[in-house]
Amino acid sequence: MLSTGDELVGGGGPLGEGKIRDANRPALLGLVSECGARAVDLGIAGDDEDELLAVIEQAAANCDAVVVSGGASDGDRDPLASVLEKLAGSDRVRSFHAAIRPAKPFVFAEIGDRFTPVFGLPGNPVSALIAFELIARPAIRRLAGHRVVTRPTIRGIASSAFPRRADGKVHYVRATARPDESGVLRVEAAKGQGAHMLLALASSNALVVLQDGTGARAGDAVEVLLLASDPL
Repeated sequence: MLSTGDELVGGGGPLGEGKIRDANRPALLGLVSECGARAVDLGIAGDDEDELLAVIEQAAANCDAVVVSGGASDGDRDPLASVLEKLAGSDRVRSFHAAIRPAKPFVFAEIGDRFTPVFGLPGNPVSALIAFELIARPAIRRLAGHRVVTRPTIRGIASSAFPRRADGKVHYVRATARPDESGVLRVEAAKGQGAHMLLALASSNALVVLQDGTGARAGDAVEVLLLASDPL
């Protein structure tokens, strides 16, 4: 697990000007371990292409898969796709926008003689974690030989409204799911749905899956992707 960005700082202590805490790497290390793999902490790499290339090349030679947080967008300062093309060739790198929200940008590559997969996640914390859940986690579990690679999806009843606008994307809304006294799964939207708001995701045990449209009203049946491994 590798985080990228000159602005990132690991651990505690004061932050310098223009610096932000690396929140993605600790969370993703936990998710990698939780999905049945042995997580390797590769630390933080800056935006220098040579530095990033060296770290990813070594990681691909020693690991079965590499997860990179940051650098997946189209910005001029996001070098991940360029570095992966130097390592793998353009025919083995895919940089795309998935029709989901959050977590739209994603980069995938296969490096070296072993075709080691590299999963390039967005840098925004919630986007990175949801991209891992939806795209990287099933692939890693498949590589590890698991027969069940996705989390369970069930039907629930919305206790609160889940509004959205039509934009051609599937929305994944952080939520809390609990069965009521009659055993019906009730789902309530978490407060704070911004792509930088980790607290809402940390306090959620589910994602409500909203297809393109206007969302759901309180009392509507909704599709619920369960995140917690503990029984409800």
